[in-house]
Amino acid sequence: MTKSISRSQMRLIASTNAIFGADEACAMLRISRDAMYRLAKDPDDPFPIRYIGGKTRDGIVLHDELVAWVERNSIVGSPRRG
Repeated sequence: MTKSISRSQMRLIASTNAIFGADEACAMLRISRDAMYRLAKDPDDPFPIRYIGGKTRDGIVLHDELVAWVERNSIVGSPRRG
């Protein structure tokens, strides 16, 4: 289960940390861990999770890579309903 983070806490995290844990990145994007792992398997533009020392759990996400990935994989404005 992901811990809830307020918007002000997200801004503080984004401005003070260059590295996020997987749960922090998921909370900021409001996605589940399962969604993150699915996005990480995208062959064209995978979610930028990294693992240290061969570990395959509890990855990290670098701030700059996360921002760049979000910019490439999102749209500005409200989605169309229809």
